[in-house]
Amino acid sequence: MSNKMDLSLLPSQARFQMEKLKWIRNNRIFIGVVSGLWIVGLIIVVAMNLLAKMQMNNAEKRFGVATRDLAGMAEGVINSQRLKYNAKLVGEVLGSRFEYGQAFKTVATLFPEGISLNSYELQDRGMFSIQGQAVGADIDKVEKIVEMIKSGQDERFKQINVKTLSLKNNIWIFAAEVTLK
Repeated sequence: MSNKMDLSLLPSQARFQMEKLKWIRNNRIFIGVVSGLWIVGLIIVVAMNLLAKMQMNNAEKRFGVATRDLAGMAEGVINSQRLKYNAKLVGEVLGSRFEYGQAFKTVATLFPEGISLNSYELQDRGMFSIQGQAVGADIDKVEKIVEMIKSGQDERFKQINVKTLSLKNNIWIFAAEVTLK
């Protein structure tokens, strides 16, 4: 065991002042530490605030760019849809339009060689009046074509009606009405 004695040879007033100086020094250290912590905390809060503002500004810039891109895309989509709609309308108009040139070519190629068409006239939309002639046995080709159209085997024509058929000097003369599909 150690016998350590605390013996102060200072007068009581000097002892009191020394304790007061210790207390002041301890308080100054405590106030310094607390103030330092407050200053460090304040610096951290200010730094986080600045960082958050920078991130917010960057996010707003990206949002603005994305909004402009979407606005441009939306206009492009609207234009694309408008073009598709107009193309559909044009397609419907062209689809329902009667192709006169093609119709005349189809009627002109109705009969094979040996059968000549003297005339063919458009009576109504898709309906032609035709007059032609066939020499001798070529009339069998005409009959065969008439049967094919009436039975629906020829996809170009809807119907055919023979109006007249006569024979003069081994030449068959016929008149008919033919309707295109």
